[in-house]
Amino acid sequence: EEHAQPLAVEWFEAPDEVGRALDRYVALERTTWKGDAGFSVGGTAEQRGFYRDLVDRSAPKGRVAICFLRSGRDDAAAALIFRSINVVYGSQICYAPEFGKFSPGIVLNVEIMKRHFDSHFTAFDFLALQGGTTDGRFRENWATESQQLATITIFKRGFRDRLYRIEKRIHRAKERMFASRRNEVE
Repeated sequence: EEHAQPLAVEWFEAPDEVGRALDRYVALERTTWKGDAGFSVGGTAEQRGFYRDLVDRSAPKGRVAICFLRSGRDDAAAALIFRSINVVYGSQICYAPEFGKFSPGIVLNVEIMKRHFDSHFTAFDFLALQGGTTDGRFRENWATESQQLATITIFKRGFRDRLYRIEKRIHRAKERMFASRRNEVE
């Protein structure tokens, strides 16, 4: 009621559309707290180039979409998503600060999921929400299941492999030492 503008969602998926949509995404992102941050899509020339190349390569295969939540004539939020096999990946999302109290990012995520409900996609992965203490809670609010992830690192036998193994041994020894100190304190 407080914000009486009509909301609309715009989708850009065609190879000839996503490039312009990426520029529009970056323009909106630059008005946010992400601005020139090194992790944002448009934060550095290298990041812009990386995402431009990724979008240009993914668009002809139908693996990328950029969507905007519009409030009247203004962009309220935007999301960059990637698709692979049966998963939709929420790569990046941003929203205009003046719309923050209306949670436009959440509204846009709902619209993204609704669009994919009746398709072959079976999961939505919040890639943009990694780390931090509150991010996990946010993901859990949306989740119907969780999956344990593992990291596997493979090195060719040689100097790097030996360094990696030594570093892992040192890390495990430190963990054991701190665990035993915690047990002594308790």
